Amino acid sequence: MKVIQIVNNFLSNAFKFTKNGKISLIIESSNIKELPIKISVSDSGTGVEKDKVERIFDEFVQEDGTITREYGGTGLGLSISNKLAKLLGGKVEVQSVKNVGSTFTLLLPKSIDKNNNRYIDTVMHIEDDRANISSSDKVILIIDDDQNFSFALKKMLNSSGYKVITAMDGADGMKKMKQYQPYALFLDVKLPDIDGNELLRKIKQEPKLRQIPIYILSSYGETLHSKELGAVGFMSKPVSKIDLKDMLDIVNSIKNNETRNILLYSKNEPKLDEIIKLIG
Repeated sequence: MKVIQIVNNFLSNAFKFTKNGKISLIIESSNIKELPIKISVSDSGTGVEKDKVERIFDEFVQEDGTITREYGGTGLGLSISNKLAKLLGGKVEVQSVKNVGSTFTLLLPKSIDKNNNRYIDTVMHIEDDRANISSSDKVILIIDDDQNFSFALKKMLNSSGYKVITAMDGADGMKKMKQYQPYALFLDVKLPDIDGNELLRKIKQEPKLRQIPIYILSSYGETLHSKELGAVGFMSKPVSKIDLKDMLDIVNSIKNNETRNILLYSKNEPKLDEIIKLIG
């Protein structure tokens, strides 16, 4: 599972930064005896300058934002992927040329210690803010089964002054939506128990929840129906600091203007009741 998460991060970055050209995934044997398994994702995208290649692994904790502004946050998931690879007994390598493309390679041993894998699950377990929430806090709910991504996104949201609650599937997510009625929801489109758009539709049918701004997140490109179903926006993974700022700006704009006075008139009282229920 952790290997899949690392490779998915490689692919997400490749798709995000390759507007034209090609992307390839190759699994082969390496020439390193201790790390014989080699998984590489190559693209013909924007690439990274030589002196900044190693720094992309630390991007999401840097304060100057240089890499974020220039490369859109490639290091958000790569930092965690790099740590996971080391915990699995392997490593991540990167080769990149500006305006030519990049290759990210995961090197792994032939076997992985099961105890080490359990340790990784403990390390990546997300402690969210549910035990430390006050009435004045702006709480963001993240529904995503990728704990690595949620961990990184929570870190950025906390640094921006928001509290975070997490859920890993739709059922738990809906439960937390009703319990906390968060300031906003960041919803992954691919969940283990339900399609994200279907969950979005169900949320919009709930009178007490339908006004909560919902952002759809995905590694697979924008879906056609999310905005039609009521999402305020879509963001492709991985999410950079600049991406997150744009998302929060839209959410805050909606929240600051959500109070509206509407005059309704109808001679048909039952019909009027239906309209009131519909608009919340």
